[in-house]
Amino acid sequence: MNKAQDNNKRREKLQNDLKEFLANAKIYMNGNVLGIGAKDIKVRIEEAFEELITSTYSSIGYLTKVYEEKDIQMVLSQSDDLLTGSDDALTSAEQEVYTYIDRQKKSP
Repeated sequence: MNKAQDNNKRREKLQNDLKEFLANAKIYMNGNVLGIGAKDIKVRIEEAFEELITSTYSSIGYLTKVYEEKDIQMVLSQSDDLLTGSDDALTSAEQEVYTYIDRQKKSP
């Protein structure tokens, strides 16, 4: 029983130490320290991932909603999209894809 109590105390101390270390740790991205001031570990990690996603996917603002697999069929069957060649106005994401394809086609 004494061993179990000692082990529980050690486990609790380790968990508290780990929380403290994670709350005070520097978070690096691309060789720079991120200025995340939150002390809550979950908030720190979420903010770090937000920074990472924003820097990695610079055009993520083009997405206006969260897409699911069932949305693929709807998008592919629409008649006013980039895939069918209609003359309707393109969304910013479609325009980006069109410009990329056009640039690739014109390059030697």
